[in-house]
Amino acid sequence: TSIGLIGPNGAGKSTLINCILGLIKPDSGKAQVFGQVVDSRNNQWKNLVGLVLSQSGFFEHLTVRDNLNFFASFYSNWDKPYCRSSLQKLDLHEGKKVSALSTGELAKLAFTAAISHRPKLFIMDEPTAVVSVPSIAAISRCSVAKLSSRCCTSGYAVTTSPCSASSARPS
Repeated sequence: TSIGLIGPNGAGKSTLINCILGLIKPDSGKAQVFGQVVDSRNNQWKNLVGLVLSQSGFFEHLTVRDNLNFFASFYSNWDKPYCRSSLQKLDLHEGKKVSALSTGELAKLAFTAAISHRPKLFIMDEPTAVVSVPSIAAISRCSVAKLSSRCCTSGYAVTTSPCSASSARPS
């Protein structure tokens, strides 16, 4: 199942995702991920979520491998063989410094980091804010979409997008 959150800037798409991720608390009620309350005291729910943000969050002075090892340390269910296989399928070299990656390669790294713990819920927050529309098409040809759909054990994906295509970064 795929869910798209589409609305104008300021409509609350990213705020909803921040609530799901436990980065902010809802004004009322509570956020749950697959029945688990999002709570900073219990982080088990984080193993259920894979995330691609509109900003990369990678350390530019480190290699792809070092960045992925850093992200792996946050997940008890990180699948190293699956991560390595994803990198190979996407033709992304582990020894390359993040500062030397193209925009498309950064997107491949972000997807790999988001799916390597095989989350039940896969979230992309405004993917076109970081990757141009032609780059998204190229990534799709590299099977990132297929990788992400296979990684999610329950098949749930959420993506957000501003209403107009003009808000996507030009190539």
